[in-house]
Amino acid sequence: MSPVLWGADMKKWLLYSGISGHIHAVSACVFVVLALAAILARKGAQSHRVFGKLGVLAFVLCLLFAGILLAYSAIATGLGPDIAPTLRNSAVQVRENISVLLIFLVGGFYGIATGYRWSVLQQPRLDVDWALGILALIISLFCMALIPFAGFIYPIVKISLERNVGTPFTVVVLLAGLSCLFGYFGYDDLTTYYRNTAVPFGVRVEKHIYRIMVAVGLSFSAVSLIHLGRITAEGLGWLLYFAPPVITTLLTFYLRKKYLDGIDKKAAAQS
Repeated sequence: MSPVLWGADMKKWLLYSGISGHIHAVSACVFVVLALAAILARKGAQSHRVFGKLGVLAFVLCLLFAGILLAYSAIATGLGPDIAPTLRNSAVQVRENISVLLIFLVGGFYGIATGYRWSVLQQPRLDVDWALGILALIISLFCMALIPFAGFIYPIVKISLERNVGTPFTVVVLLAGLSCLFGYFGYDDLTTYYRNTAVPFGVRVEKHIYRIMVAVGLSFSAVSLIHLGRITAEGLGWLLYFAPPVITTLLTFYLRKKYLDGIDKKAAAQS
């Protein structure tokens, strides 16, 4: 393996990746603040809608520059022509780590797109529903296909540069959970599309909450794995795989119950 030589291309890479990293980090922080504001705001209120729409814009910007950073990482760590891997243990683990982050990126796009769709667009059937359902199934299959490689054939051991926080077991559990989750979403999207019947308001609310919170959870997980792995005590890195999904799941069911209970009380008062 030959090291990457310093030159004009490397300088450009550092400049562009640095700019992309700053925009990505700022937009991610803005999204987290707006998401929390939307969660705390009264559901259905004007403030909730405003925070939600601004959060969607911030998240799309975050995803765009996350994609650019992943592309730069692939080029800089051995996936580009004539460039040797320098940041991870092997080219295989480079691909596995980037694949995990790619799942977060594409899954986040799915969550924010479908969550926004069920919140704003009232039609029971749109062509985009079919496309997003297929995307969810592709994510599910990709997670399933990655499990034997990251867990057994070429066990994944790193997700950050400074500390080993990934283990084959934690990665397999995470990928298996995501595969089941997106498999369900894909099935639900396609059955709703082909059924082509009016979707009750309460069901629309559930679809919105589940999918938006998936985007929140994946962004939470990505931040934890990439940034908190550097400061996590040795032997506790597995928490970075389990804590974000567990916290997000509990918060999701709490929000669902709280909002649906509010709808029931409002309906009972009107009757």
